[in-house]
Amino acid sequence: MKASHPIRLAAAFAAVVLAALAAAVTAAPAQAQGDPYHPYLHSDLSFTDVAPGSTVEVNPRFRQEEPLADFTAAVVVSFTGSARDGWPVDGAEATADYDNCKRLSSGDNWNGVSCYFLDPPDLPGQLLTLTGPVDYLVDADAPGSTAVCACGYGVSAIDADELAWQIGTPDWDPDAPDLLRLTTADAWDGPSADPYPRLGGTISMETAGGPDDPATDPSTAAPTADSGAGGGEAPAAKLPATGAPTAGWIAAAAAAVLAGTALTALARRRPAA
Repeated sequence: MKASHPIRLAAAFAAVVLAALAAAVTAAPAQAQGDPYHPYLHSDLSFTDVAPGSTVEVNPRFRQEEPLADFTAAVVVSFTGSARDGWPVDGAEATADYDNCKRLSSGDNWNGVSCYFLDPPDLPGQLLTLTGPVDYLVDADAPGSTAVCACGYGVSAIDADELAWQIGTPDWDPDAPDLLRLTTADAWDGPSADPYPRLGGTISMETAGGPDDPATDPSTAAPTADSGAGGGEAPAAKLPATGAPTAGWIAAAAAAVLAGTALTALARRRPAA
C-alpha cells in the first residue's frame, strides 16, 4: 500500500502531532499509569566505538507493567533511525528481515521498521525481549567521534482498527519459522533515563574516533549544501551530553514510534509498497 497523501500534507499533519504530543508530554505525569496503549516500561541502549559501514544488532529489553487491554489485537515494537527536524537522514537505518516486520514509508518512521506480534504474551511484571535483533546499518561515510544515531524504540498495544489501518490483513504465516517473536528475559539495564519511560527508550550510537578526531554534534552543525537547508540530507541528531532526551525529542520519538494513541488518528502511517 502507498500513503494516500503527499509528503507536504504528511509533514503538516506531523507538525500538528508533534505540537500536541509536546504539550501532552509536558503535562503528563512521570509514569503514565493506567495507559492501556503503553503498558511497557522501556530501557535505553547505547553503543560506542561503532565502525562506519558496520551493522549494529539491537535487541531491547522492557518490562510489562500492567495486563494487556481487552482491545489488544497486536503489540507493536517500532524502531526509528537517524533523523533531523522530523525527517530521515544519513546516519543509521533500522532493518529487520522478518516476515512480521514492516518497512514504513520514508518520512513516516525515520528510516525505521515496525514489528507486529499478533499473539503477544501477557505477563505483567515480566521482563521481555525479542527472539532476534533488529539491525542498524551505519552509514559508511560517517566521520569519527560522531553521534550517528539519536534513535528510539517504542512498544505499544493497538486495536484491530489500528492494525488494519497500518498493515491491512497480516500477510505472514503465524507458524512460519522466520518470524520475530517476544520472549522473556532475565535481566535488564532499565528503566530508561527518560522522564517518561512508558513512552519509549533511546538508542544511541557513536562512531569510533582517533585521537585527533574532535567530538562532533551534527544536530547543531551549520547547514551546508548537503545538509538539508536546500532540500538535501542533514546530519543525524545527537542526544544531550547527559544522555537524557529533551522534551522535544520525547515528542518527536513518540510521534514516530508509538502506535495506538489517540493522536495517531491525526497522522496515520502505512507501509511502503
